[in-house]
Amino acid sequence: MLKPTLITERCIDNASGERWLAEITLTASNGLSARFLNYGATLTNITLPDGTSVVAGYENPADFIGAPGYVGAAIGPVANRIEGGAFSIDDQEYQVTPDEGANLLHSGPDGYHTQFWDHMIGEDANGPFLRLSLFSPDRARGFPSDSWAFIEARLSHDALHLDLRAQVSRRSWINMTMHPYFNPTGAFDKPINGLTLWSPAAHAALNAPDGLPQSLEPVKDTPMDLTDHAILGARALDNHFAVPGTGQRLLATLTDHERYIYVESDAPGLQLYTSDTIPSGLPFVKRGAVAMEPQALPNLINSDPQSTEPLPDLDQPFQRKITYRFAGPGLPELAG
Repeated sequence: MLKPTLITERCIDNASGERWLAEITLTASNGLSARFLNYGATLTNITLPDGTSVVAGYENPADFIGAPGYVGAAIGPVANRIEGGAFSIDDQEYQVTPDEGANLLHSGPDGYHTQFWDHMIGEDANGPFLRLSLFSPDRARGFPSDSWAFIEARLSHDALHLDLRAQVSRRSWINMTMHPYFNPTGAFDKPINGLTLWSPAAHAALNAPDGLPQSLEPVKDTPMDLTDHAILGARALDNHFAVPGTGQRLLATLTDHERYIYVESDAPGLQLYTSDTIPSGLPFVKRGAVAMEPQALPNLINSDPQSTEPLPDLDQPFQRKITYRFAGPGLPELAG
């Protein structure tokens, strides 16, 4: 792994009245760069060596504060939807106030995406890194357990590597992810219909009208079959795709056949969202970008109470790795 040539930081304004808004930029020696805010642990920009920005974001960093749509933000403690905002752990019932009709989406209005995170810049044997951290006391946002969430970011010559971790004081529900919106053309004012999206997922979740997954079904011979490098066209996706295998592996590829975005993770699958229902005021048009969010199956604790995947404990922290890898002008060639 090549070390970034520089990690820089600047303070922008005291937007919250309590915390300075800090912008941290990681830049590799070939010009690949990634930019974060301490607000929401937000990934605000990834720029390729040819100057193409492939992650949607506001030009003014202060505009991320309080903005809708989770643009680039860390999502947690639980990503995606929770039926009724209710769940049970060890026979204890928990209720979080719903924020999307009868359900809870992305942990509600006080989720990780609206918090100011602590941050530090360091260096070890693997090179420079940015570490963001957030402490949440027991019952914060309605979720059980004291928790310490961490996101560690490192940049190589062709990839942004993220290590998401959460330490809890007792059994809790953690399903962290990141929510950047991607477009390899960098043209966020134009639709994504001509892009090619690939995933090896053989099964995807069919949703109820409220967006909750009902069941995992085979994708073969359906519009959700992305195994043959599908041109997006008019496909409207907001579904969880279950990716076979375990450990770090390729979950999805998005390309305009000049620039490639590869999403790798050890998550069981990912949510693919073609931004068909975005609110107004975002820095891209409707269907102008694709969110690719590695995570466990939404609402898993309610749909499969015997599953232990999203339930870390004191001696078993939550851990998730996400790598966004790139190919194109000025970058190593990778197979599409």
